[in-house]
Amino acid sequence: MAPRRRSNTGFIGVRLRPAGHFAAEITAGGTRVWLGTFYTKEAAARAYDVAAWRFGRPRHEMNFPEVRSLTEAQSLSTEPLLRSQGEARRYRSGQRRIDTTEADEQFMAQWRRDHPGAVEAERILEGEADVQEGEEGGKAAEEGQI
Repeated sequence: MAPRRRSNTGFIGVRLRPAGHFAAEITAGGTRVWLGTFYTKEAAARAYDVAAWRFGRPRHEMNFPEVRSLTEAQSLSTEPLLRSQGEARRYRSGQRRIDTTEADEQFMAQWRRDHPGAVEAERILEGEADVQEGEEGGKAAEEGQI
């Protein structure tokens, strides 16, 4: 995976809103999750880091890699500004999405521990599929199709 870019705010997942506040968002499973609007870019960056910890992202992909745990990240984070019912709904929806993703990751990790044979079979099947794709590409090249 390519390293995450820092925005013009200097933080990953933080952007300046037209009103002068800072929005925080994170992408999970191809879906952008809105984390809220904050008075400062540092507060928005801390909210991003809490979500990054919950998604199991490596520390080098966080704004404050010196933070050592999810609990510490949560203690340093503040609640977002929720200026309307729409923002409150959007925030709750994002939090539910984070909770669901986190639970799914935990379930899959437990399933892998409980079913090592199935995991190995999947690796073998993926390896065979990669080999077949390579052979098909080679045949197509020999026939001048590529």
